Amino acid sequence: MDSYSKFSDKVSELCYEKFKTLPKRGKPQINKEWTLLAAVVMEYPTQTLKIVSLTTGTKCLGYSELSDKGDVIFDSHAEVLARRGFIKFMMYHMLSLLQKKDSDVLHFDEMQRNFTLKSGIKFHLFISHVPCGDAAIFPKHSVTKQNQSTEEQHRNDDGESYPKKLKPDLSNDLNIYSEPDSSLCTLSDIHRTGAKCVEGENQDPKVPGKDFHITGVLRTKPGRGDPTWSMSCSDKIALWNICGIQGALLSCFLTYPIYLSSLIFGQCPFDVKALQRAVVERLSSLTFLPPQYHINRPAIFLSSLEFEYSKNKMLKIDPTAAPCPTSIIWCDIPNFLEVSVNGRKQGITKKNINKPTSRISICKILLLEKFLEIRNLLHGNEAELEMGTENSLTYLEYKQMAKSYQEAKLAVWKIFDKWKKKPDHLQNFLPFLNKKE
Repeated sequence: MDSYSKFSDKVSELCYEKFKTLPKRGKPQINKEWTLLAAVVMEYPTQTLKIVSLTTGTKCLGYSELSDKGDVIFDSHAEVLARRGFIKFMMYHMLSLLQKKDSDVLHFDEMQRNFTLKSGIKFHLFISHVPCGDAAIFPKHSVTKQNQSTEEQHRNDDGESYPKKLKPDLSNDLNIYSEPDSSLCTLSDIHRTGAKCVEGENQDPKVPGKDFHITGVLRTKPGRGDPTWSMSCSDKIALWNICGIQGALLSCFLTYPIYLSSLIFGQCPFDVKALQRAVVERLSSLTFLPPQYHINRPAIFLSSLEFEYSKNKMLKIDPTAAPCPTSIIWCDIPNFLEVSVNGRKQGITKKNINKPTSRISICKILLLEKFLEIRNLLHGNEAELEMGTENSLTYLEYKQMAKSYQEAKLAVWKIFDKWKKKPDHLQNFLPFLNKKE
C-alpha cells in the first residue's frame, strides 16, 4: 500500500473509530437509515493526527423554516457542520490563550493583538461521501453484457437508482482515479445529484442518460417541497478554497486565512477530475485577491474504507433505507457533544422551540456571542465603547468588519455571480447579550 492510501485510510479509520465511541443518541437506526460523516482533522508537525470536529447530517431547511434570529442552523449537511465545529474549536483556543492558558494550535501576538496558527499545523477535511452538487456529477460506465450480472443498484440524492461505478484500483496512488478498462465499458450515463441549478444559471436538461445534468454550475441543496437557500457543498468547499475555513468572524482575529491541506473521502463512487473541477478549477481564473488570500489546491484522496452507515451500504441491506433526520455535533472541547434535528437541539418541545435552550452551540447567534467575548478580551473598554450597550452592531455588520475576507468573497462572487445570497434580514439580528429574552 502506498503512502497516499495509507494516509487516507489512517484518517478515515480515525474518524470511524471516533464515531463508534460516541453515544447511540443521534446515530442512524441500524440497517434502516443512512447518514454522512465529516470531520476536520488536525495534523501536527510530527505527523500526529487529531480530530478537532466530527459531525453527521444530511438535512437542510427550506426557506419558510429559516429564522431571522440566528438561532437555527439552516444547513445540516455533515461537512458544513464540521466546519462550524472547527470554528467553535478555534474560538475555544483563542479564549484559552486570552485567559493565560496554553494552546497547541494557536500563537497569540501580544503586540499585534491577533492569532496565528502554530508552525507546521495542517488541517484536513474528511467526508464519508463526495459532496452534493457539481463534484457528484461524473461519468459512470455501463458494464458489457457478460459482466452485467455483477452490477449492483444504488441511488442518488433523490433516491433514483443507478448502477454501481466500478471501483478504482486502490493499489494505485489514490490521488488519481483509475478509470475502468474502456474495452469493457461504454459511457452511457452519469452519477446524479439532488442539488438544483440556481435560478439564472443554465438548467439541467434532465434527459435520460449522460446528458441528464450539466456540469460547472452553481446549485442549491434539495429540500422537501420547500426550496432551500443553501448552496451545495461543492460550491461551499470551492468558496472555502479561496476564503479559508475560518469564516468572516474569526478572520477579524487571525493573521492569515486557514486553508485545507487535503480532502479525503470514504469509499464511495468517486472521480478526482470532477472534484478538482468542482472545488478548484471553477475558480481558477479568479484575480485581485487580498494579499493574504490565494487559490488553495488541496490534495484529494480516496480511502478504501467505507463508512458503516453509508448510503450505498444501507441501501444494499434495505432498498427502502432513509436518510437519518438527526445530526451529531462533536468537537474537541471539554464535555462537548450535541444532537440536532431541524436545526435545533433534539428533544425540544414546541413550547420551548424559540427559547435559548433550543439553540445548538454552533448556530450563528452563539458563535457571535463567543466572537464578542474574544473581542472584548482583546480590546477591552475600546470594544465596549464602540459597541455601546444599546446600539450594538448586528451579526452582518460584525461580519463586514472582516474587510479582506469580504473582499476575497466578492472576488469569488464575480465568478459565481448567481450565488444565492441569504437576504440581509436573516443576518441583521443583534447578540442576545444585549437584549432581554
